[in-house]
Parts: sequence; C-alpha cells; structure tokens
Amino acid sequence: MSKIYVATSGTGKTDFCKTHLNWVDLDWALAEYFPGPFAETIFSRIVLYYKAHGYNIMINNFRATNALVRFKIPVDCIIMPKPEIKDEIINRLSERDQNSTWATEYSQIFDTEMEALNQVDCQKIYLESGQYVSDIINADGSLKE
Repeated sequence: MSKIYVATSGTGKTDFCKTHLNWVDLDWALAEYFPGPFAETIFSRIVLYYKAHGYNIMINNFRATNALVRFKIPVDCIIMPKPEIKDEIINRLSERDQNSTWATEYSQIFDTEMEALNQVDCQKIYLESGQYVSDIINADGSLKE
C-alpha cells in the first residue's frame, strides 16, 4: 500500500526519493504552473494518480499538505525538524543551494510552516540533529525502528 509523507525542506527528501524508485518527490512548485484555484485540484489529482499506481509519495510543504487535507486525501506522516535544529536545517539549505535565496526565505517562514504542519491530523516524526528522512523511512514506506 502506498504512503503519503510530508517532509520539510532540508530533510533529505529529494535524495531519498532519487535512490528509491518506488518514491515520487512532488514539489508544490509543480502546482504553480496552473492558474489560481486550479493549483490545489491539479496537485491533488497528481498525488492520487501516483498513489493509484503504487508509488509512495513525498511532498514538501504546508501548501501542498493543505491541498491534500482540503480534498480529504490522508497524509500518513509528517517528518519535520525539531525547532531547536532550525539553524542546522537552514545551513543545509545554504550549502545545497549556494546561489539561491531559498535558505534566507525559508528561515523567515520556518516557524510558521512548522506550526501549520503541527495542526495536521496525522503522525509526526521530529528529526534530531544530524538526522535525515533516510534515517526514518525504509524503502517500502515503513518506519524504521
């Protein structure tokens, strides 16, 4: 059975998905190609398509998660950093995208996004310092013990 996970920026979700062929990394940016109110609908349908074809799905932020909640598509688990490792996560983003302003932008919305994700009714896993998605999830979508 396929799973839907949310993993925030800087947690290694993209690298995890690249190394496991049964995982799809769906970035909300995909939905931004569609006009206004259609973005959430299109994004949700893409998620359902991959789920129906047996893929595990990793999405990346509250806006994407909100689209799923709105269309009553259950999220299995949210993987997010503990608040005290915010600086570590921002540093990971800075090192990954040295020419990008994303790390700075993300540092400004980090607390708001974490608070919003905490409101979603599903299992939550909080990463410790040095942990990544690959430390939490097995290739089949089950959680490591």
